[in-house]
Amino acid sequence: MKIAPITYYIVENDENTIRLLEMELKAFPDNFKSKGVFRDYKEAHNRIYRDEPNLIFMNIEFPFFTGAEFFGNTSSTKCDYVFLAKDNNYVYQNVKASKFDCILKPISQIELRRTLKRKVEAREAGRVANFGHYVPASTDYKFKKILFPTTNGYVFLSPDDIMYCEADLEYTKIITHNHKYLISKNLKHFDNMLNSKRFIRAHKSFLINIDHIKQYVRSEGGHVIMSDDKMVPIGRSKKPQFAHLLGV
Repeated sequence: MKIAPITYYIVENDENTIRLLEMELKAFPDNFKSKGVFRDYKEAHNRIYRDEPNLIFMNIEFPFFTGAEFFGNTSSTKCDYVFLAKDNNYVYQNVKASKFDCILKPISQIELRRTLKRKVEAREAGRVANFGHYVPASTDYKFKKILFPTTNGYVFLSPDDIMYCEADLEYTKIITHNHKYLISKNLKHFDNMLNSKRFIRAHKSFLINIDHIKQYVRSEGGHVIMSDDKMVPIGRSKKPQFAHLLGV
């Protein structure tokens, strides 16, 4: 039985990269079929459920690109990704460390052809690829890291590693055990993004991960001690919700 071709998006704003991808993909007419080229990742995001491509070639370095904004809303789709990043870029190192498929720009034809061959072999073997890992189609795989734009570039962070977020005017400091990142988004942005039961807006200036609370102090207005010994006040209006969440 003939296997249907792999349908794909190209989400990229560099014309040379687009031309090379299209040229190489057209060399495999029985294996790949274009669903469109997008120079804006938001446009691709808006159409993904309608077109349901099998594969997306994604420039990972769009300005203010966030993993949650794209992947968090598409993680239930049966879609694989090949990320595209500049040579020696910090983003590329993070993607490779996460075991995602990633190709350096300018694209090597040899590396691209190897990647395409792997995708075709996976398709023929009946595997559904999702976020760089081959998983059963029934698996509800969730994207586990979020891409944040920092003052120096971009960084991948797992929500598990975020201890708390602290407002700094129109910016936000994201604190992990090993690093402090200054992100050009306000705290409300992260309150909406990290809207699981794990994160709570303890104060107008703090969004905390309750898994990183070391101590809860009721006296002196009420505050918590985080795992890095940071004292975070509990807002008066937040105390009932906070106490209920912690079961105290």
